[in-house]
Amino acid sequence: MAGKFELKKSKNDKYFFSLLAGNGQTILASEMYDTKASALAGIESVKKMPRTTPGMCAWTARTGRPISPCAPATTR
Repeated sequence: MAGKFELKKSKNDKYFFSLLAGNGQTILASEMYDTKASALAGIESVKKMPRTTPGMCAWTARTGRPISPCAPATTR
């Protein structure tokens, strides 16, 4: 089963999304967005990112260890 995005609205009326693995585990959590449209744009941005994007990695919820190799973040 493929992963899926889940969009939610917080108690303070902000939007955020999670990327869930096929087993239902959260593998990515977004920042908070003011509008639903911005959160949806964030989802589309993540969908377009290659798996080797610097600074992007997935972590397990229980152990906090990476479940995939993390590329180092670049600095400017």
